[in-house]
Amino acid sequence: VKTHGGASFAAISAASGTVPTGNCVHSAFGRLWAQKVPAGSTDQAVVAYSALLDETHWSTGAGEINALGTASAVAAGYDEMMGISSISGFLVVFFKNSIVIYGKPEDPTNMTINRVIQGVGLLERDSVQQIGDDLVFLTRVGVRSLKQTIRSDDNTELHDLSATVRSDLLNDVSTSETPIKSAWYPDEALYLLKADNHIWVMDMHQFKEQTTTELLDPTRYRWTVFPSTGWDNFAYHEGTLYIGDAGAQNGRAHV
Repeated sequence: VKTHGGASFAAISAASGTVPTGNCVHSAFGRLWAQKVPAGSTDQAVVAYSALLDETHWSTGAGEINALGTASAVAAGYDEMMGISSISGFLVVFFKNSIVIYGKPEDPTNMTINRVIQGVGLLERDSVQQIGDDLVFLTRVGVRSLKQTIRSDDNTELHDLSATVRSDLLNDVSTSETPIKSAWYPDEALYLLKADNHIWVMDMHQFKEQTTTELLDPTRYRWTVFPSTGWDNFAYHEGTLYIGDAGAQNGRAHV
């Protein structure tokens, strides 16, 4: 976990406790939420949270939650934490084969499990994007919406947003030798997913127009595939989508 101190990023120095060393971190509800230790370690399922508005305190005013600490969360056995995010006042902890959703994260000492989803999980950490009041993310069976995953009774074959390109997309992701990255470009309602060989772009105008009672029709989402140009990452900020190489900025795009 690092902080930006002006000209460059630097490791956070803990004023109390120990800064987490895991593979995922998320900023929400005035705190940092991070995997305590990397996958394969004893506490890999523990989410550590910082003090309110203070990323340097990890014991004073801070705490931990074991995301696999209940019978319902661990029903399928051992699972690997893949990402942390938030949606509409809920904290979301993604595992490879399950998702745990917490209520009342603004008051961590009274936080409760709102829902545990089994059989659906996160394939790639950086595929998660907050889109409106929903989360879109990559699973073993394609790109999914969290809300529709909940509404469809967790059936992994229903309402896959990438159904029309699923086989090619998943093959591209599985053979990628570089980390999978994504971006949400709200100005044009585009979700971008980068693998080694291609950049997959989903037009989500239909998603934005969806009513709360409709189930998503995957055939309504148009996908465009672009050859990879060696780009490493995307970042959206105030109307501009930045596209960068490792160690250098390539430029910016108004798609």
